[in-house]
Amino acid sequence: FCSVMQSKKIWIGGLPSDTTDGEVERLCEKYGKVIDVHIRTSPRDRFAFVQFEDDAQADDAIRALDQTKFNHCTIKVSTANPAGPRGPDRRPMRGDRDRRNGSRPRRRSPSRRRNSRTRSIRRSRSGSRRKVFRLKVEGMPDDMDGPELKEIASNFGSVSFVSTFRERGVNCATIELGTEDDARHVQKELDNRRISGTGGCRLSCFRQ
Repeated sequence: FCSVMQSKKIWIGGLPSDTTDGEVERLCEKYGKVIDVHIRTSPRDRFAFVQFEDDAQADDAIRALDQTKFNHCTIKVSTANPAGPRGPDRRPMRGDRDRRNGSRPRRRSPSRRRNSRTRSIRRSRSGSRRKVFRLKVEGMPDDMDGPELKEIASNFGSVSFVSTFRERGVNCATIELGTEDDARHVQKELDNRRISGTGGCRLSCFRQ
């Protein structure tokens, strides 16, 4: 039988503003066959998604390139989030899965919808709530807002909510995530991350 290796996509952040696809491909191709390179720019960062032929090559690139210098900038390299809407358990949401399988989402009868709403009301009255994992971010630039922080954090996990506030004259934020793994990954990637902007230096990120 034939063994098929699964391709894997990595994320590279902190790239110089004039970085090209070709430069990123040359940086990565020493660790394996590069299938695709896609560069994007946010208000705070220039980053790239690089797809390798298989997982082992991508893992080698992450280990070798993370926190190294590229054109005088320190880059961060990690596994990219799989594409597509995801629920709190990091699995594809049902409607998205049904569309990919070519089938239509099943419709529930009115009686089943009523029963579902009744169960939801009972759960809310009993005080049962989905667990939320919170991170606190300090040291944000004065001109950085919640949507910008959420865009950066969403590269590393499924972010459900971001709120910004000032504390002792410092621009801060709270990030809410649905899983322990997402919280741990986002904290690792944001803590001590350099952000450009008015009054900004390095972020401090920790669990609340």
